[in-house]
Amino acid sequence: MRRREEQARVEHELLQMCRSLRVGDKVPTHTELMQRFSASERTVLRALERLTQRRIIIRKHGSGTYIAPTAEDQPLEEIEAANQSVIGVIARFDHSIFRNMGPRVYRCMRRLNVELQWLPLVDGRLPGTLIPHNVVVFGYDLLKQAAMLQAAGKRVVVTGTPPLGQISPLPCITGDHHGADRVISHLYDLGHRNIAVISSSSGPPYGMHWYDLTTFSTTLDPHDSVSVNLVPLSRAMQWHRDRECVRSFFCYEGAPTAVVVCNDDVAITIMSTLQWAGISVPDDVSVVGYGAEGFGEFAHPSLTTVDPHLDEVMSLAAEMLLTNDRTALPMSTVVVPTLVVRQSSAAVRTMAYSV
Repeated sequence: MRRREEQARVEHELLQMCRSLRVGDKVPTHTELMQRFSASERTVLRALERLTQRRIIIRKHGSGTYIAPTAEDQPLEEIEAANQSVIGVIARFDHSIFRNMGPRVYRCMRRLNVELQWLPLVDGRLPGTLIPHNVVVFGYDLLKQAAMLQAAGKRVVVTGTPPLGQISPLPCITGDHHGADRVISHLYDLGHRNIAVISSSSGPPYGMHWYDLTTFSTTLDPHDSVSVNLVPLSRAMQWHRDRECVRSFFCYEGAPTAVVVCNDDVAITIMSTLQWAGISVPDDVSVVGYGAEGFGEFAHPSLTTVDPHLDEVMSLAAEMLLTNDRTALPMSTVVVPTLVVRQSSAAVRTMAYSV
Protein backbone atom coordinates (compact mmCIF):
# COMPACT_ATOMS: atom_id res chain seq x y z
CA MET A 1 0.00 0.00 0.00
CA ARG A 2 2.83 2.41 0.83
CA ARG A 3 4.37 1.80 -2.57
CA ARG A 4 1.08 2.62 -4.31
CA GLU A 5 0.64 5.77 -2.24
CA GLU A 6 4.20 6.85 -3.08
CA GLN A 7 3.60 6.18 -6.78
CA ALA A 8 0.37 8.19 -6.71
CA ARG A 9 2.10 11.06 -4.89
CA VAL A 10 4.92 11.32 -7.42
CA GLU A 11 2.55 11.09 -10.39
CA HIS A 12 0.39 13.87 -8.91
CA GLU A 13 3.35 16.14 -8.23
CA LEU A 14 4.82 15.47 -11.66
CA LEU A 15 1.47 16.23 -13.29
CA GLN A 16 1.20 19.51 -11.35
CA MET A 17 4.72 20.46 -12.42
CA CYS A 18 3.92 19.71 -16.07
CA ARG A 19 0.77 21.81 -15.93
CA SER A 20 2.88 24.76 -14.81
CA LEU A 21 5.02 24.49 -17.96
CA ARG A 22 4.24 25.50 -21.53
CA VAL A 23 3.99 23.32 -24.62
CA GLY A 24 7.49 22.49 -25.82
CA ASP A 25 9.18 23.19 -22.47
CA LYS A 26 11.74 20.60 -21.48
CA VAL A 27 10.98 18.43 -18.46
CA PRO A 28 13.82 17.89 -15.96
CA THR A 29 15.72 14.62 -16.26
CA HIS A 30 14.56 11.66 -14.20
CA THR A 31 17.63 12.09 -11.99
CA GLU A 32 16.63 15.68 -11.23
CA LEU A 33 13.04 14.55 -10.63
CA MET A 34 14.25 11.91 -8.17
CA GLN A 35 15.90 14.65 -6.12
CA ARG A 36 13.00 17.04 -6.51
CA PHE A 37 10.35 14.51 -5.38
CA SER A 38 12.60 12.51 -3.00
CA ALA A 39 11.61 9.35 -4.84
CA SER A 40 13.28 6.23 -6.22
CA GLU A 41 14.33 5.90 -9.84
CA ARG A 42 11.72 3.20 -10.44
CA THR A 43 8.90 5.36 -9.10
CA VAL A 44 9.91 8.37 -11.20
CA LEU A 45 10.31 6.32 -14.37
CA ARG A 46 6.87 4.80 -13.87
CA ALA A 47 5.37 8.26 -13.38
CA LEU A 48 7.03 9.49 -16.58
CA GLU A 49 5.73 6.43 -18.40
CA ARG A 50 2.18 7.11 -17.22
CA LEU A 51 2.29 10.73 -18.37
CA THR A 52 3.75 9.65 -21.70
CA GLN A 53 0.83 7.24 -22.17
CA ARG A 54 -1.58 10.06 -21.40
CA ARG A 55 0.17 12.22 -24.06
CA ILE A 56 0.97 14.91 -21.47
CA ILE A 57 4.69 14.61 -22.18
CA ILE A 58 6.60 13.32 -25.15
CA ARG A 59 10.05 11.71 -25.21
CA LYS A 60 12.48 12.53 -28.00
CA HIS A 61 15.34 10.08 -28.25
CA GLY A 62 18.70 11.72 -27.75
CA SER A 63 17.10 15.02 -26.78
CA GLY A 64 14.95 14.64 -23.67
CA THR A 65 11.36 14.84 -22.47
CA TYR A 66 9.07 17.75 -23.37
CA ILE A 67 5.56 18.99 -22.67
CA ALA A 68 3.43 17.58 -25.48
CA PRO A 69 1.14 19.70 -27.66
CA THR A 70 -2.56 19.23 -27.10
CA ALA A 71 -4.54 17.46 -29.79
CA GLU A 72 -5.77 20.84 -31.02
CA ASP A 73 -2.27 22.35 -31.22
CA GLN A 74 -0.46 19.42 -32.80
CA PRO A 75 -0.61 19.02 -36.60
CA LEU A 76 -2.27 15.76 -37.69
CA GLU A 77 0.77 14.62 -39.67
CA GLU A 78 2.97 15.02 -36.57
CA ILE A 79 0.56 12.96 -34.48
CA GLU A 80 0.52 10.20 -37.09
CA ALA A 81 4.30 10.25 -37.51
CA ALA A 82 4.87 10.06 -33.76
CA ASN A 83 2.37 7.22 -33.44
CA GLN A 84 4.09 5.23 -36.18
CA SER A 85 7.40 5.24 -34.23
CA VAL A 86 5.75 3.87 -31.07
CA ILE A 87 5.09 0.20 -30.42
CA GLY A 88 2.60 -0.86 -27.78
CA VAL A 89 3.49 -3.96 -25.78
CA ILE A 90 0.45 -5.81 -24.45
CA ALA A 91 0.70 -8.71 -21.99
CA ARG A 92 -1.04 -9.89 -18.89
CA PHE A 93 -0.06 -7.89 -15.82
CA ASP A 94 1.59 -10.96 -14.22
CA HIS A 95 3.61 -11.78 -17.35
CA SER A 96 7.37 -11.85 -16.82
CA ILE A 97 7.75 -9.36 -19.69
CA PHE A 98 6.59 -6.70 -17.21
CA ARG A 99 8.21 -8.08 -14.06
CA ASN A 100 11.65 -9.01 -15.34
CA MET A 101 12.15 -8.70 -19.09
CA GLY A 102 11.03 -5.09 -19.46
CA PRO A 103 14.52 -3.55 -19.29
CA ARG A 104 15.78 -6.12 -21.79
CA VAL A 105 13.02 -5.27 -24.27
CA TYR A 106 13.50 -1.53 -23.68
CA ARG A 107 17.25 -1.73 -24.46
CA CYS A 108 16.52 -3.67 -27.63
CA MET A 109 13.99 -1.10 -28.84
CA ARG A 110 16.23 1.82 -27.91
CA ARG A 111 18.90 0.42 -30.24
CA LEU A 112 16.29 0.49 -33.00
CA ASN A 113 15.24 4.06 -32.07
CA VAL A 114 11.74 2.84 -31.25
CA GLU A 115 9.67 4.04 -28.31
CA LEU A 116 7.70 1.50 -26.28
CA GLN A 117 4.35 1.98 -24.60
CA TRP A 118 3.66 -0.62 -21.91
CA LEU A 119 0.03 -1.72 -21.79
CA PRO A 120 -0.63 -4.41 -19.18
CA LEU A 121 -3.93 -6.29 -19.27
CA VAL A 122 -5.84 -6.74 -16.03
CA ASP A 123 -8.41 -9.55 -15.95
CA GLY A 124 -7.97 -9.94 -19.70
CA ARG A 125 -9.30 -6.45 -20.51
CA LEU A 126 -7.58 -4.16 -22.99
CA PRO A 127 -6.27 -0.96 -21.37
CA GLY A 128 -8.41 2.15 -21.52
CA THR A 129 -5.47 4.34 -22.58
CA LEU A 130 -4.78 5.34 -26.18
CA ILE A 131 -3.25 2.33 -27.96
CA PRO A 132 -0.59 2.97 -30.63
CA HIS A 133 -1.09 1.93 -34.24
CA ASN A 134 1.59 -0.78 -33.91
CA VAL A 135 1.16 -3.42 -31.23
CA VAL A 136 3.04 -6.51 -30.04
CA VAL A 137 0.85 -8.91 -28.06
CA PHE A 138 2.82 -11.25 -25.79
CA GLY A 139 1.13 -14.61 -25.41
CA TYR A 140 -0.84 -16.71 -27.86
CA ASP A 141 -3.51 -17.03 -25.19
CA LEU A 142 -4.32 -13.36 -25.92
CA LEU A 143 -5.28 -14.10 -29.53
CA LYS A 144 -8.84 -12.86 -28.95
CA GLN A 145 -7.61 -9.45 -27.73
CA ALA A 146 -5.13 -9.28 -30.63
CA ALA A 147 -7.94 -9.95 -33.12
CA MET A 148 -9.98 -7.13 -31.57
CA LEU A 149 -7.08 -4.73 -32.07
CA GLN A 150 -6.60 -5.80 -35.67
CA ALA A 151 -10.32 -5.35 -36.32
CA ALA A 152 -9.95 -1.79 -34.94
CA GLY A 153 -7.34 -1.04 -37.62
CA LYS A 154 -4.15 -1.68 -35.63
CA ARG A 155 -1.12 -3.47 -37.03
CA VAL A 156 -0.64 -6.40 -34.68
CA VAL A 157 2.02 -9.07 -34.20
CA VAL A 158 1.45 -11.88 -31.72
CA THR A 159 4.40 -13.60 -30.04
CA GLY A 160 3.75 -17.10 -28.84
CA THR A 161 3.44 -20.64 -30.08
CA PRO A 162 0.06 -21.95 -31.30
CA PRO A 163 -0.94 -25.42 -30.09
CA LEU A 164 0.58 -28.22 -32.16
CA GLY A 165 -1.18 -28.55 -35.51
CA GLN A 166 -2.80 -25.10 -35.42
CA ILE A 167 -1.92 -22.15 -37.63
CA SER A 168 -2.16 -18.63 -36.25
CA PRO A 169 -4.84 -16.53 -37.99
CA LEU A 170 -2.80 -13.40 -37.15
CA PRO A 171 0.82 -12.43 -37.88
CA CYS A 172 2.82 -14.39 -35.32
CA ILE A 173 6.43 -14.78 -34.20
CA THR A 174 6.54 -18.30 -32.91
CA GLY A 175 8.85 -20.90 -31.44
CA ASP A 176 9.28 -24.20 -33.23
CA HIS A 177 7.61 -26.47 -30.62
CA HIS A 178 11.03 -27.91 -29.88
CA GLY A 179 11.74 -25.88 -26.75
CA ALA A 180 9.76 -28.47 -24.81
CA ASP A 181 11.50 -31.29 -26.66
CA ARG A 182 14.90 -30.00 -25.66
CA VAL A 183 13.94 -29.69 -22.00
CA ILE A 184 12.45 -33.19 -21.77
CA SER A 185 15.30 -34.74 -23.81
CA HIS A 186 17.87 -33.06 -21.56
CA LEU A 187 16.20 -34.31 -18.38
CA TYR A 188 15.52 -37.74 -19.92
CA ASP A 189 19.20 -38.15 -20.81
CA LEU A 190 20.04 -37.31 -17.18
CA GLY A 191 17.82 -40.17 -16.02
CA HIS A 192 14.72 -38.20 -14.92
CA ARG A 193 11.44 -40.05 -15.44
CA ASN A 194 9.13 -38.08 -13.12
CA ILE A 195 8.95 -34.36 -13.95
CA ALA A 196 6.80 -31.63 -12.41
CA VAL A 197 5.89 -28.61 -14.54
CA ILE A 198 4.99 -25.42 -12.65
CA SER A 199 2.79 -23.42 -15.00
CA SER A 200 1.38 -19.90 -14.82
CA SER A 201 -2.32 -19.12 -15.00
CA SER A 202 -1.48 -16.53 -17.68
CA GLY A 203 -0.70 -19.26 -20.16
CA PRO A 204 2.46 -20.80 -21.57
CA PRO A 205 5.55 -18.70 -22.24
CA TYR A 206 6.62 -17.68 -25.70
CA GLY A 207 8.05 -20.62 -27.64
CA MET A 208 6.96 -23.50 -25.41
CA HIS A 209 3.64 -25.06 -24.53
CA TRP A 210 3.30 -27.16 -21.42
CA TYR A 211 1.08 -29.34 -23.59
CA ASP A 212 4.17 -29.96 -25.71
CA LEU A 213 6.01 -31.30 -22.66
CA THR A 214 3.32 -33.90 -22.03
CA THR A 215 2.95 -34.76 -25.72
CA PHE A 216 6.68 -35.11 -26.35
CA SER A 217 7.11 -37.33 -23.31
CA THR A 218 4.84 -39.91 -25.00
CA THR A 219 7.14 -40.13 -28.05
CA LEU A 220 10.06 -41.48 -26.03
CA ASP A 221 10.83 -45.16 -25.40
CA PRO A 222 7.44 -46.70 -24.47
CA HIS A 223 9.27 -49.14 -22.20
CA ASP A 224 10.95 -46.28 -20.33
CA SER A 225 8.23 -43.64 -20.19
CA VAL A 226 8.33 -40.16 -18.65
CA SER A 227 5.61 -38.92 -16.31
CA VAL A 228 4.89 -35.17 -16.59
CA ASN A 229 2.66 -33.61 -13.91
CA LEU A 230 1.32 -30.05 -14.09
CA VAL A 231 1.45 -28.01 -10.87
CA PRO A 232 -0.42 -24.68 -10.72
CA LEU A 233 1.86 -21.75 -10.01
CA SER A 234 -0.46 -20.60 -7.22
CA ARG A 235 0.10 -23.90 -5.41
CA ALA A 236 3.87 -23.90 -5.83
CA MET A 237 4.15 -20.35 -4.52
CA GLN A 238 2.56 -21.51 -1.25
CA TRP A 239 5.33 -24.02 -0.59
CA HIS A 240 7.53 -21.48 1.16
CA ARG A 241 5.03 -21.38 4.02
CA ASP A 242 5.14 -25.08 4.84
CA ARG A 243 8.39 -27.03 4.78
CA GLU A 244 6.64 -30.35 5.35
CA CYS A 245 4.31 -29.69 2.42
CA VAL A 246 7.34 -29.32 0.15
CA ARG A 247 8.94 -32.49 1.47
CA SER A 248 5.71 -34.46 1.13
CA PHE A 249 5.61 -33.52 -2.57
CA PHE A 250 9.21 -34.49 -3.34
CA CYS A 251 10.33 -36.98 -0.68
CA TYR A 252 8.69 -40.28 -1.57
CA GLU A 253 9.49 -43.06 -4.01
CA GLY A 254 8.24 -42.08 -7.45
CA ALA A 255 8.16 -38.34 -6.62
CA PRO A 256 9.33 -35.80 -9.24
CA THR A 257 13.11 -35.59 -9.54
CA ALA A 258 13.01 -32.54 -11.81
CA VAL A 259 10.96 -29.34 -12.03
CA VAL A 260 10.39 -27.21 -15.13
CA VAL A 261 9.21 -23.69 -14.25
CA CYS A 262 7.35 -21.07 -16.31
CA ASN A 263 10.00 -18.35 -15.85
CA ASP A 264 13.44 -17.84 -14.35
CA ASP A 265 12.24 -15.61 -11.53
CA VAL A 266 9.88 -18.28 -10.18
CA ALA A 267 12.48 -20.99 -10.85
CA ILE A 268 14.97 -19.29 -8.53
CA THR A 269 12.26 -18.92 -5.89
CA ILE A 270 11.50 -22.64 -6.20
CA MET A 271 15.21 -23.48 -5.84
CA SER A 272 15.41 -21.44 -2.65
CA THR A 273 12.25 -23.10 -1.29
CA LEU A 274 13.58 -26.58 -2.02
CA GLN A 275 16.89 -25.84 -0.31
CA TRP A 276 15.06 -24.31 2.67
CA ALA A 277 13.12 -27.60 2.97
CA GLY A 278 16.36 -29.59 3.00
CA ILE A 279 16.10 -30.73 -0.64
CA SER A 280 19.33 -30.22 -2.55
CA VAL A 281 19.40 -28.69 -6.06
CA PRO A 282 20.47 -30.44 -8.26
CA ASP A 283 21.48 -33.49 -6.16
CA ASP A 284 17.90 -34.33 -5.13
CA VAL A 285 15.82 -32.31 -7.60
CA SER A 286 16.87 -30.62 -10.86
CA VAL A 287 15.32 -27.27 -11.81
CA VAL A 288 14.92 -25.76 -15.30
CA GLY A 289 13.63 -22.22 -15.86
CA TYR A 290 12.47 -20.22 -18.86
CA GLY A 291 13.54 -16.85 -20.23
CA ALA A 292 17.35 -16.79 -19.96
CA GLU A 293 17.12 -13.72 -17.77
CA GLY A 294 20.56 -12.48 -16.74
CA PHE A 295 20.24 -13.09 -13.00
CA GLY A 296 19.82 -16.86 -13.52
CA GLU A 297 23.49 -17.14 -14.38
CA PHE A 298 24.43 -15.80 -10.94
CA ALA A 299 22.01 -17.92 -8.90
CA HIS A 300 23.38 -20.69 -6.69
CA PRO A 301 23.43 -23.11 -8.36
CA SER A 302 23.34 -21.33 -11.71
CA LEU A 303 20.03 -21.92 -13.46
CA THR A 304 19.51 -24.15 -16.49
CA THR A 305 16.99 -22.33 -18.68
CA VAL A 306 15.36 -22.02 -22.09
CA ASP A 307 16.42 -18.94 -24.07
CA PRO A 308 13.53 -17.66 -26.26
CA HIS A 309 15.87 -15.05 -27.83
CA LEU A 310 13.60 -12.19 -26.84
CA ASP A 311 15.88 -9.57 -28.42
CA GLU A 312 15.51 -11.25 -31.79
CA VAL A 313 11.76 -11.63 -31.29
CA MET A 314 11.30 -7.92 -30.58
CA SER A 315 13.62 -6.87 -33.41
CA LEU A 316 11.61 -8.97 -35.87
CA ALA A 317 8.34 -7.60 -34.48
CA ALA A 318 9.56 -4.01 -34.88
CA GLU A 319 10.77 -4.72 -38.41
CA MET A 320 7.42 -6.25 -39.33
CA LEU A 321 5.38 -3.43 -37.80
CA LEU A 322 7.43 -0.41 -38.86
CA THR A 323 8.20 -1.37 -42.43
CA ASN A 324 7.16 1.20 -45.02
CA ASP A 325 5.36 -1.54 -46.91
CA ARG A 326 1.79 -1.17 -45.64
CA THR A 327 0.65 -4.44 -47.20
CA ALA A 328 -0.38 -7.42 -45.11
CA LEU A 329 2.17 -8.63 -42.58
CA PRO A 330 3.77 -12.08 -43.04
CA MET A 331 1.70 -14.66 -41.19
CA SER A 332 4.41 -16.57 -39.33
CA THR A 333 8.08 -16.15 -38.45
CA VAL A 334 9.95 -18.77 -36.41
CA VAL A 335 12.58 -18.01 -33.77
CA VAL A 336 14.04 -21.24 -32.42
CA PRO A 337 14.49 -21.31 -28.60
CA THR A 338 17.64 -22.92 -27.22
CA LEU A 339 18.47 -24.72 -23.99
CA VAL A 340 21.17 -23.15 -21.81
CA VAL A 341 22.55 -25.92 -19.57
CA ARG A 342 24.00 -24.81 -16.23
CA GLN A 343 24.40 -26.26 -12.76
CA SER A 344 20.78 -26.61 -11.60
CA SER A 345 20.17 -29.75 -13.66
CA ALA A 346 22.14 -32.95 -13.09
CA ALA A 347 21.88 -36.72 -13.34
CA VAL A 348 19.18 -38.23 -11.14
CA ARG A 349 20.27 -40.05 -8.03
CA THR A 350 18.53 -42.12 -5.36
CA MET A 351 17.01 -39.92 -2.68
CA ALA A 352 16.53 -40.82 0.97
CA TYR A 353 12.72 -40.94 1.11
CA SER A 354 11.88 -39.62 4.53
CA VAL A 355 9.50 -36.86 5.46
